[in-house]
Amino acid sequence: MMKQILLMIGALFIYSLSFSMTQAPGKKIILKGGNTLIPSSSVQVTLDKDKTLTTTFNKDMDNVTITIKKQSGEVISIENMDAKEWDICPTNIPDYKEGEYIIEISTPDGELEGQF
Repeated sequence: MMKQILLMIGALFIYSLSFSMTQAPGKKIILKGGNTLIPSSSVQVTLDKDKTLTTTFNKDMDNVTITIKKQSGEVISIENMDAKEWDICPTNIPDYKEGEYIIEISTPDGELEGQF
């Protein structure tokens, strides 16, 4: 009986660790889309304390373009990829100033956009 209790406690501990590792820390960026077939829950974007923008994919997405630009239109980064579920794409924003940047996540099914 004691062995079963210890096994259950261990399993719960491992489960809680695996769940916490899938949650990106930092400020969550809210993504919105107009005419799009991409649910905003498909992608999670966070800005970490070290000025790294982390894009985490919650489902497989083909032909994805992640564009990060300033409000002025100056492009900071463009990344093209076929994303698999749980893929993570980090981008460092060296001169970050709040409210000055836009992230666009585009696929053939539409576009999501967030401001940070």
